[in-house]
Amino acid sequence: MKFYLANLVIINDIIQIHIMKKILSIIYLSISSIFILNGQTVEIGQSASQIKQLIEWVVKNHNHIDSYGNTANSRASYDVSYNDGEINDVILCYDNQYISDYKINADFCEHYIMEFGKLAYTLTEYENISTKNIISTYNYKYGERKLSEFYFSDDYKHYSKIYLAKNGRATVEWRKTDPKKLPINIGVVIENKLNEELINKQLEDTKKEKERIIQSKTYNLAIYDTAQYNRFINQMRNAMINAIDVGYDIIEESNAEMYVSYDNIYKAHYKLVNHGRESINNGSNIIAGLRDIRCEDRFSLLSGYDNNCSFLKRLSVKLNTIFIENVEVLTEVKLDTVVVNYTKGITKVKVKKGKIFFIKFPPPLSVQEIISKQLKTGLNETYGIRYEVGEIMGMTILKINKF
Repeated sequence: MKFYLANLVIINDIIQIHIMKKILSIIYLSISSIFILNGQTVEIGQSASQIKQLIEWVVKNHNHIDSYGNTANSRASYDVSYNDGEINDVILCYDNQYISDYKINADFCEHYIMEFGKLAYTLTEYENISTKNIISTYNYKYGERKLSEFYFSDDYKHYSKIYLAKNGRATVEWRKTDPKKLPINIGVVIENKLNEELINKQLEDTKKEKERIIQSKTYNLAIYDTAQYNRFINQMRNAMINAIDVGYDIIEESNAEMYVSYDNIYKAHYKLVNHGRESINNGSNIIAGLRDIRCEDRFSLLSGYDNNCSFLKRLSVKLNTIFIENVEVLTEVKLDTVVVNYTKGITKVKVKKGKIFFIKFPPPLSVQEIISKQLKTGLNETYGIRYEVGEIMGMTILKINKF
C-alpha cells in the first residue's frame, strides 16, 4: 500500500489546502510497489537509519507553522522501538487525518518493521476504521488484482493484506512478494505473473534499447527519405524566390540601374536538434516531458558577395522528422552547392540589321547574352523588355516580355 502525498500545497506528501488558520490535509490510498513520503520513495530493503531520518523530517514538516500562521488540521508524531540496541520499528502516527477513500478523519499509525537493520515490511493500524470498511474499499478499487486475501500491486512485486490485529486494530500489511511464502495455489499464480512481467519487461527494455540506438543518430534526408528531401528542396527554393521577388514598379522607383541581381553560391547544412526532455516519474509525482525539436543551420559562402550569408539566414524553412522502423528520428540536409543566380529588371533594346543593342538600362553582360538569344532579329524596331533570368537551386528562370 502507498500513501499519495501530493496536491495544492505539497507538504509531507499529503495534500494540504490552506483554509483560514488551518491546513486541511488529505490522504489518498493506492496499492503500489513503494511508499511515498515527503517526495521520497520508501522501499523494502532500505536501511533503518534512512527510514528513521525520513520519518523525523515528515513529522517536522507536517506540524510546522507556515508563514501565514497556518497549522495542519491533523497532527503527526513518531517513535522508534529498539531491540538489543538496533532499530526494529519506526512508528509514524497521525491524529485526525482525513483519508479521502474512507471519507473520515482517521487516527492511525504506520509501522516500518526492520529485520537485520533493513525495512522488511510495513503495518498500518487504524483506530477508528473497521476492517470491513477497508476491505470494501480495497475490493472496489483493487479487486481485479485480488487473490484470496492478498491485494497485489500492478507489477505483482508487492501486496497488501488486511486483517484485525491482536490489539483490536484494523491493519494493512504491506510486503514484497515472495511466491514461496504464499499459499501454494496463490504462489504458483504469482510466480507465473512475475515471470510474465519479467518477460514483458525484457521485451520492453529490448524495444527501448533498439529505439535508443535508432534515435542516437541524425538521418540524412537525401538518403533515407528522398520524397521528404525533394519537398524540402522545393520549399527552400520557393522561399528563395519569394525572398528575392520584387515588383517592377519598385525596381523603377528605387534602382537607377533598373534591375536587382543576386549572384552567390553557398554551402548549407540544416539539422534537427532535440532540446526537449522526457517525462520523469520519481514515484511521488510525474514531471511532464517537453517536445522541443529545433532546426539549426550552418552556412558558408563559396563565391559571391554575401559574406554573412544573410540571404539564407532570413529564409524560413521547415525540416521534418521521419520514421525509421516506426521510430521517429531527427533528420538533416547537407547541400554542398546552393546556387542563387538571379537578375530581374527593365531594359530597352534596339534591333537593327539583325543585331541587338541595349540602348537604355543595360543589364549585366551575362544577362544581355541570354536575352539576345531569345529575341527575334528579323525586324528593325525599338522596344522595352521586362525580364527575369537566372538559376536558383537547379531551377532555370527565364521570363522575357516586350512592352
